[in-house]
Amino acid sequence: VFTTTSRSTKGATPTSPDDLLSTLRDEEESIQKRDEVAAKLEEQDTSTMIKMREEKLRIESAEVVTEH
Repeated sequence: VFTTTSRSTKGATPTSPDDLLSTLRDEEESIQKRDEVAAKLEEQDTSTMIKMREEKLRIESAEVVTEH
């Protein structure tokens, strides 16, 4: 009787080492995902900045051409 009760309480404890490990793993995964999303957004921002810069240069060079 004692072995079954100790076993059932062991399974019922939410803070078993396995649970803690899986919680840590979940947190690490969510951090990784957040970093990936941030990196993608950064890439988009960079490409947008480059496009805007190219467009600005194109407009400026066009103005120079029309002035002459």
